[in-house]
Amino acid sequence: MQDHINSMLEVVELLKGAGTEISDGELVAVLLCSLPESYSGLITALEGRDESELSVDYVTGKMLDEYQGRVESCKSTDDDGTALRMSSAKSNRPRQWKGDRPNNKERRKCFFCKRPGHLKADCEAFKKTKAAEVSVGDKTGFAAAKHVSFTVCKRAYESCSAHWLVDSGASSHMTSEKTFFKSLRPYKQQIYLANGASVYTAGIGDGWLQCRLPNGRTQQVQLKNVLYVPVIQGNLLSVRQIVQHGFRVIFEDTACTVSRRSRVVAYAVRHGSLYELDCVAAEDSARVATSATCLHRWHRRLGHRDLSGIKRLLSEGLATGIDVKMCYKSVICESCVKGKITQKRFQKGMRRSVRPLDLVHSDLCGPMPTVTPSGNRYMLTLIDDYSRFTVVRLLRSKDEVTGAIMEYVAKMKNRFGRKPIAFRTDNGGEYAGQQLKKYFREEGIEHQTTIPYTPQQNGVAERKNRSLTEMAKCMLLDAGLHNRFWGEAVRTAAYLQNRLPSRSVDRTPFEHFLGRKPELGHIRVFGSKVFCLVPKQRRRKWDDKAVEGVLIGYDDATKGYRILDLKTNRTWVSCSVKIVEKAGKLCYRVQVPRKMEPSSWDEMLSLSPEEKEKWMSAAEEEMKSLKDYKVWELVDLPQGKKLISAKLDSQGRVHTYKARLVARGFSQKYGEDYDETFAPVVKHDTIRVLFAVAAARGLHVRHLDVKCAYLNGKLEEELYMEQPQGFVEAGKESKVLLLKKSIYGLRQSARCWNRKATEALSQLGFVPSQADQCLFTRKEKDGESTYVLLYVDDLLVAGSSEKLTRKVGEQVNAHFQTKDLGGVVHYLGIEVKRKEDGSFLLCQKGKIAEMLKEHGMLEPKPATTPMETGYLNSLLDKSKTLPNNKRYRQAIGSLLYLATVSRPDIAMAVGLLCRRVEAPTEREWKSVKRVMRYLASTIDRKLHLSSGNEMELQCYVDAEWAGDKIDRKSTSGYVFKLGKSPVAWSSRKRSLVALSSTEAEYVAASHACKELLWLRQLLDDMGLPQTAPTMVYEDNQGCIRLLESDRCGSRTKHIDVRHHQLRNLLEQGVITIQYCPSEEMTADILTKPLESASNP
Repeated sequence: MQDHINSMLEVVELLKGAGTEISDGELVAVLLCSLPESYSGLITALEGRDESELSVDYVTGKMLDEYQGRVESCKSTDDDGTALRMSSAKSNRPRQWKGDRPNNKERRKCFFCKRPGHLKADCEAFKKTKAAEVSVGDKTGFAAAKHVSFTVCKRAYESCSAHWLVDSGASSHMTSEKTFFKSLRPYKQQIYLANGASVYTAGIGDGWLQCRLPNGRTQQVQLKNVLYVPVIQGNLLSVRQIVQHGFRVIFEDTACTVSRRSRVVAYAVRHGSLYELDCVAAEDSARVATSATCLHRWHRRLGHRDLSGIKRLLSEGLATGIDVKMCYKSVICESCVKGKITQKRFQKGMRRSVRPLDLVHSDLCGPMPTVTPSGNRYMLTLIDDYSRFTVVRLLRSKDEVTGAIMEYVAKMKNRFGRKPIAFRTDNGGEYAGQQLKKYFREEGIEHQTTIPYTPQQNGVAERKNRSLTEMAKCMLLDAGLHNRFWGEAVRTAAYLQNRLPSRSVDRTPFEHFLGRKPELGHIRVFGSKVFCLVPKQRRRKWDDKAVEGVLIGYDDATKGYRILDLKTNRTWVSCSVKIVEKAGKLCYRVQVPRKMEPSSWDEMLSLSPEEKEKWMSAAEEEMKSLKDYKVWELVDLPQGKKLISAKLDSQGRVHTYKARLVARGFSQKYGEDYDETFAPVVKHDTIRVLFAVAAARGLHVRHLDVKCAYLNGKLEEELYMEQPQGFVEAGKESKVLLLKKSIYGLRQSARCWNRKATEALSQLGFVPSQADQCLFTRKEKDGESTYVLLYVDDLLVAGSSEKLTRKVGEQVNAHFQTKDLGGVVHYLGIEVKRKEDGSFLLCQKGKIAEMLKEHGMLEPKPATTPMETGYLNSLLDKSKTLPNNKRYRQAIGSLLYLATVSRPDIAMAVGLLCRRVEAPTEREWKSVKRVMRYLASTIDRKLHLSSGNEMELQCYVDAEWAGDKIDRKSTSGYVFKLGKSPVAWSSRKRSLVALSSTEAEYVAASHACKELLWLRQLLDDMGLPQTAPTMVYEDNQGCIRLLESDRCGSRTKHIDVRHHQLRNLLEQGVITIQYCPSEEMTADILTKPLESASNP
């Protein structure tokens, strides 16, 4: 019996967790109905008692006493067994009450309809319900707890037809919702439920479901041959019928996935022992303005008030104009978690006022760390003790407290005809002034103050300050507004709290204080976008009729909305508005389904037959390519030779179905299986120089892709590999593969392919550059040059015409199979766009978006610069070290790639943050996120390589002397331009401490000239020699004089000899130095944080 009672109580707790409240009277009725006929005596005895005595503890105690008495007297083991089961036909029927006594009938209360004067057996409402119930057989094999869980838990699904249960025991899909069907035809068929009940179907048809997936998207799924059974509760999805149509159903510990062809189409989350499919009916998804607003949207509209308070507002009818669609899904509001998490609240006072204005609580909160646009730093709260109606005043200083209180008293006297009797405050100096004391004495107002260090005595005001700031903080976070708008948020919070139910009063403070119910139909989400009508008197005929702003509150005096212009910080009030409420930041706890792409041959074999066939076709295609390229020869393994293993791996996304045979090169040994592995890789500076030359000379750039590039390389070593799994030739199982060509996975494969590609291009007349071995140049008959840029299997061909580049592509294709991708649009993660004037635009918008998505910053707050100007001065401030630097390192790696390839504007900031990668602090992580916010704000910014005939190389060099406030080392930077196109840049911290700004600039110029010599060599290899000296622009006069003078003074004699190469280059005519004003120095952005106006 104890186990039976415990199981019933567990079910009740589960229902309460799902949002369904069950009263003690209902629980008592369920407990008594669960007892078998043999316990009718106990039921009759309890029936005769007054309802107030029938508590849960009392009834369960009597049940245990009765059961224990039967065990001791050993009356019947059959009765004991029946007491623990409730699935028989008799126990499933509603309990018929016996032993009515006329003298007790009038004071008894029906357990079904809750009305006095009759019992449940005589209840007309119960008899009607009983007639519609399903008949149940005599035999069943289901435990009582399961049956009750199904019967009672149906209430959790009745309110939302979009919840389906995945049932492995159902033979067909079933639903009781007629609105689900798109097509429905009559169909009568007897079916049996799990507990032995028999029902008849009313029809069969097809319908659509909108299933929510873990990634937030929805998938439309069609269900065919769904049975329409009106009498069942809930919707059942048959696993048997799903599998018959070619789908896979995978049950896991916390979730269930339905997939087809390795693509997830539906997702169910486990609740107790049930798997609930998360979906929205197609017809429900079409409702827009006419449907009720979700409960969680009203939660945000009403200042992130707790859901219980909003439900009370609805259930008790405390307000009008609010239409709510109830939602039973558990939702976590991030703004509430961030804004309201706390430890413990103050205790309530024991005595309450009996009418308004008997007692007013007041407190001053501030100064706030951020000043409002109006210059306010304090907020004064005035709370009526009787109604908890709150008035908030924003103040510039504490001196304004007395005036604010005097104004409040005057308004209350004008409204109610009497002034407050008493004020309760703390002992703050703002309340202890002589002017306020004199005013209280003259007006006859009692001033109550708290004992020092006992804020609990003024707990009403203290708690109100906390609730207002928490609500304001949540609204600011949700709206994404700056903290300087805290004043508007606090005023809105007070406006909303006056219109929301309070635990302290039985109605809203508004109704208690003013005597009427509040109207909430005009409430909208704080921070929503607003389009405000511009009056005719303030606009011309063709001007826009609306101006855009942000909702920041409500105005009592004019009955309008308070609107903010973020550009000018101007606030105004208007009622002619169109408000667009944005989606909230809600988190749904879901289990991400496991990845279904196989990574090995064994995993592929475990897939469904349909999927396995597709992957097998991809593997056979890969093996065919290897045979076509004659990669190996089948031989016996010579004695003493080592065998390299192999595996078949998947590549790309599932929809490509691409397989690749990979050698396990990690088993190779240096000196035995390979010698050299180095293969050159093209430099990003070379790529930009090639595009700059193509833009200046009007060259056509074509993109080629080499198919199976590594399979073209020839091996010099004698290597043997085992036959791949699944493709072992019959009768030759003992033989091995003698590799003749390089294969993916070998350590020397990249070197073999590069050697083969260089040989092929050399046969076509191309000569590799001495500066970059991946750039090849060929002189044509007309004197023009053609260029080929090689990056593994990606080739760029730049020539004087499209016809010429196509011809070069055909020549390359004669040596190895290539794919002509046409004019270049995307190369090595760089988006390439060519303008009509021939110039190129390079950007990495896709990479930036991918990085922002990875770090959860798809819609960040905009930033005008990559780094704050005062960041260098804040390095000496202490900041908490991050517990794990993994995420920091990942972000720095992504930013470093962007800064190197196409975004010189973030090079300095990223270089500065790279120095803290080993032990980053919260300050550095905040700065990393600022760089990301800057990239999000400038995601469409592109690197412009201009057209024109200018091919003159220029250098801009600068240094920030002792920029690092910790070790006082300098930061240098340079920018090289080919004509007007930036082709190379650098921002780097120097390894030595410079003793003067002249030395810092001199060392920076020396390092820049190393890059200068390499660029001149690269241009010379491309047939574009720099005949004139390269102009080096410098903004330090001392550095220029030191460079032009041979004198070795006491202040410069310590400078390392290697830096004096500048003088040699100047004497040889390689460079020439020229002064550049600091405001025109292009490299200035690479040495220190600048204001937004200085950024490009």
